[in-house]
Amino acid sequence: MRSIEEELIEKMMSTINISGEENILNELLKLILINKDLCKIIFNEKNSSHVLNTVLNSAHDITIAEIRRKLPNANETHLEYFFTYSTGGIIKVIRKWINDDMNIPTEEVVQILESMNVMSSQ
Repeated sequence: MRSIEEELIEKMMSTINISGEENILNELLKLILINKDLCKIIFNEKNSSHVLNTVLNSAHDITIAEIRRKLPNANETHLEYFFTYSTGGIIKVIRKWINDDMNIPTEEVVQILESMNVMSSQ
């Protein structure tokens, strides 16, 4: 199982590296959709969020830069806490989407996540 998780992490990391910063979430969700059956097993509530944590943490610098643009007066501590809050929420939303059998389009999930980030940064 760990080997399969590592392979999925590698695919997701490649996606992050080739995607523009605006498309990271959408591309990750598409990759999850392509690997639907595997992701249902890996991301269920009983399993750890090792894969998603690894992938989202790898996008740390990009995400912090994006948060900094939205919250220019935030100090480093606030940026790190906001990053932690955001990634935790993203993981839960992705798990919900997977558990709901991925019944809404990836673009809609991204819009939901983006609207949550806008609301939480106000």
